[in-house]
Amino acid sequence: MLHGEQGFATTGDVCMSYYLRSGRAICRKNLLKFLASAALLTQVMPACANETTNYTYDVFGRLTNVAHSGTVNNGVNAAYTHDAADNRSNVTVTGATCVPGTGNRYAITAGVTSWTVPTGVNCVTVYAIGAGGNGDSRGATAGTAQGGGGGSFAKLNVYATTPGASIPVQVAAAGSGNQTYWNNNTTLLANAGGNGGIVTVGAGGAAGVGDVTYAGGSSGNTSNNGGAGGGGAAGPDGAGKAGGNVTSAGASGGGGTDGLSSTAGVNNSSGTNGSAGGTGPGGAAGGAGSSGSSAGAGTNGSGGGGGGTSVRTGGAGSQYGIWAINAGPLNGTSVGPGSGGGGGNTSGATGATGGNAGGYGGGGGGSRTGGSGTSGIIVVVY
Repeated sequence: MLHGEQGFATTGDVCMSYYLRSGRAICRKNLLKFLASAALLTQVMPACANETTNYTYDVFGRLTNVAHSGTVNNGVNAAYTHDAADNRSNVTVTGATCVPGTGNRYAITAGVTSWTVPTGVNCVTVYAIGAGGNGDSRGATAGTAQGGGGGSFAKLNVYATTPGASIPVQVAAAGSGNQTYWNNNTTLLANAGGNGGIVTVGAGGAAGVGDVTYAGGSSGNTSNNGGAGGGGAAGPDGAGKAGGNVTSAGASGGGGTDGLSSTAGVNNSSGTNGSAGGTGPGGAAGGAGSSGSSAGAGTNGSGGGGGGTSVRTGGAGSQYGIWAINAGPLNGTSVGPGSGGGGGNTSGATGATGGNAGGYGGGGGGSRTGGSGTSGIIVVVY
């Protein structure tokens, strides 16, 4: 034996484990006598679950490198250095430590404060969408009403976990302005969209913290009696889009969500009719603006249409379904970022209601009674 190291290998499918002095478990079925000669510098040992570990020794019999291939340790390499007394003085570990699975998808919603790591899960991929802002409710008088902004998006490609551990989370409610984060707000963070005001435009959530981040879309800006459409949430494919602007009496449409081919809500400068919502990521047309009939709702991530001076209520936004959830309370549902609701017209004796946002993280349309934004969400894939 060299420095207490003992090497065994197996090609069988029935394994028993024992430990080196360093604590590394190696599988065996039939013990092989270790070749003590220092001339043999490298030994290859297949481990359980098709993992292969290569141990390299120098001419003095000292362990200098451990390289792994296969299973969760694929690509991990540990290089050792030694001091003058032959003691190991440093170890440098490089390479990916875990490759997350893709078969399980768990959604964490507003109000939940922790997530428990399932048995056997050593790493996960995490997605977060910030909450959307509410559209302004300006009350009894006609005038401007801005929409809410869309929430931002953030992703962690690989997050190492310990089975059974409890990870703190925060998922923001719609209109709260709070952050949505995983573990803490320096690990993974998605920001909320701002609430609309009479004058203040609902800002889109700023890009947060993660390996991939995108900003949410702002609301439109109105300078007349038409409410502005809400902004769309960002998603894994790109930034959310803004609601439409208003310079006439008709309200504007909500912004589309999640990048790709999505667009901002259509600006309104035509007078009495509402304008259409922005298109969705897959090209779905936005909800039609009101023109003597109700404004249309968005579909598949497109924005809701704006209300006109005759039929004043804005159309609802929609969800762009990305994750098919198969674990946890939302098992069996599809979740994804949401588009903005259309603005409602504020003219007339009573005015109307802005369109509610769709999905998660969309902003509501502004009006006499503003449309509601939608809450944030965290999706864990493993």
